[in-house]
Formats: sequence, structure tokens, C-alpha cells
Amino acid sequence: MYTHKSIELSYPEKEMQANRERMKAHAQFQYADRAPVVLGVSLRYILRERGIGYDEYFGSPESEVYHQLMNKKWRLDNIRDDSVQSAGVGVSPDFSTTRGAMFDVNIHWSDTEIPKTMPILYSAEDVRQLKVPPPTNGLCGKKIEWYHEMKEIVKEYDVTFNGKPAPINVGIGGEGGPLPIAISLSGENMYLWAAGAPDVLHELMQKSTQAFIDYEHYIRELTGRSKTSCGMGCDGGEMFSPEH
Repeated sequence: MYTHKSIELSYPEKEMQANRERMKAHAQFQYADRAPVVLGVSLRYILRERGIGYDEYFGSPESEVYHQLMNKKWRLDNIRDDSVQSAGVGVSPDFSTTRGAMFDVNIHWSDTEIPKTMPILYSAEDVRQLKVPPPTNGLCGKKIEWYHEMKEIVKEYDVTFNGKPAPINVGIGGEGGPLPIAISLSGENMYLWAAGAPDVLHELMQKSTQAFIDYEHYIRELTGRSKTSCGMGCDGGEMFSPEH
């Protein structure tokens, strides 16, 4: 189906050098010529601009490899910000914001909306009964399977960046962090527990944190790559008060 496997990417070398200088200065709390600007252009925006639905994108590892490369090309061709600093090209198994996917959760899939993890914890007893699953369980297991398949699929592609061959790095994404996992599992209930049953919330956070740590250990061993960061997010944390 995806026969267009020779893909040419380009971005001005001079602009990449300027981007590197701005980001390096930023890391040292300094300026180069100005503050760097990185636009938060999400998957949902680029797919919409390209006219691609989520059923197509999430359909198979083959479709994700192809569309991630074409998303990269669209971004390079249409957006000039300071995010592009090198000729690197990468793909990874992607199920968007389906946090907590190593647990036995239900996922709401739609061709017009990003997938969403549906809560499974509604009571203190649900939290007590919750078991920390292995990192290969559920949708995380599917992500790991796709990782292995993608490593073979990319061998069929001929990608160049500014006219030079560009090897495709295959990565495997993280799981967002303990708090996004806990929110995905419990929804608004965790905020009620923060106010009225903090021991329940503490138990949930212990389990979601352990699941996150186990997954991070697993993928680091799987890929054989050292990581200096786990990209841990805190989506939803802004809804807690300092007291909570």
C-alpha cells in the first residue's frame, strides 16, 4: 500500500546552525541573537492538514512508519521554528495519549479524535484490587511488538536529508509519567480522593509509579540505549492545589 518509499527531506543548513546556537544559549540561560521559538505542533494538527484520519494513521506499523516520515516532511516544508537542529530522522510506535496502557484498560478509538484511555477505577476497593502489570501487558505490549516490526519496515525506505542518506532511527516512546497514568486509570475520581481519601490516592500513585518505572527499565534494556531523561509529564497536576 505504501509504495512511496523514497522520501527527500530538506531544511537549510544555515538555519539549523542558528537553531543550535539559540538552543545552546538557552540551556545556559543566555541569548544568541534572540530567544528560541519552538512551536507545539501536534500530531492532530499535522494529520488534519494532510487530510489523514486516525484510523489510517493507527492502522498498522507500516502506516505509522509512512505517515510519521510524511509528517516530518510536511513540518520541514511548512514550519520554520527553532526545533530542527540536525538531519536526524526517527519513527516510533505511537498510540498518542493512551496513558496507563500497560494496565487492562479500554481505549476509545475514533477516526476523528485522538484515542483516549477510559477510566477503570471508581472506588477505593478498585484501587486496592489493582495489580501492577508487566510492562509487556496490554497496549504497551503491542507497542513493543510494533517496535520490532518497524525496525524491519524502515529497511525498505530510502530517505535523504539535504541530499544525503539519512538512516531512520526507530525508538519506542515512554508512558507519560506516573500522574498521567493515574489520571487515565481513575479520571476525576483521583481529585475526589485527594480531597477526601488521600490514602487511596497514595496507593494509586505508588502503583502507577511502579508501573512507570518497570516500563522504563524494560524499554532501556530492550533498546540498549542509555537515557538521560524519561520525558516524564505531569498533565493534570495543575489541578491540584499546593495543599493537596
